[in-house]
Formats: sequence, C-alpha cells, structure tokens
Amino acid sequence: MRRILYVSTMSSPMGDAELEAILEVARAHNDAQAITGLLLVIDDVFIQVLEGAGDTLNQLVAKIGDDPRHRDMTIVSDIVIETRDFSGWSMGFERMSLSRLIRANRASRISQEWRMFLRSPASAISLWT
Repeated sequence: MRRILYVSTMSSPMGDAELEAILEVARAHNDAQAITGLLLVIDDVFIQVLEGAGDTLNQLVAKIGDDPRHRDMTIVSDIVIETRDFSGWSMGFERMSLSRLIRANRASRISQEWRMFLRSPASAISLWT
C-alpha cells in the first residue's frame, strides 16, 4: 500500500458547487477502489493525500494529472505504508483561504517557505530538494 501527496494549482477559480461535484465523483470512485485520503484547497492550490494499492493509485494519479481543471501537479511524497492515516475517509475535504490558514497557525509562526509553498508549490519544493 502507498501514500501519495501532491500539490497543484487550479487552472481557473472554482466555486463551492464545482468542488462539491468533484468530491461527489471522487468519493464514489474512491469507495469502489478502496482509496482513502484528504483534499485541502487553499485559495487556488490543491493539496491532496491519497492512500491505496500501488497500481490503483498509479491509475488515479495519471487520471488526475490529465485533468485540465488544474496545472503544475507536483508529487511531493510517494511512500510505502503499513497502515492508512485516513482509513475512515473516502475523501476528506477542507477549503480555506491562506489568510485563514495563517490565522489558524498564529500568523507570526508560519514560515516564509510555507507561504511560498502555498503560492507556488513547484518553486518552493525546488528550494527543499
């Protein structure tokens, strides 16, 4: 079993209704394929964790990568796991603004690297590798 974390940027702004439609399809698919995970949307950035069987995740990640609703998809982590962190969620979800995230993390304590990561994941990742 594997856990994949990726980040990407919306191709164009999405409203709550569009995100809910994506979630409805994703949850049904994930239930059928024994995939669990979490989708976090911060402003126009997707941060998603997916857990499941290797071949199943490969197919899903390839499909997600071809989805024109986002761009600049970057795999941040792809690891083998023994147990799931999101076993109860076919697709957990949270949407927030960067300002809400900063407030939630006590503005002065969020690092410049994290801010950069949220605005441009690929650029920030290049700093850490």
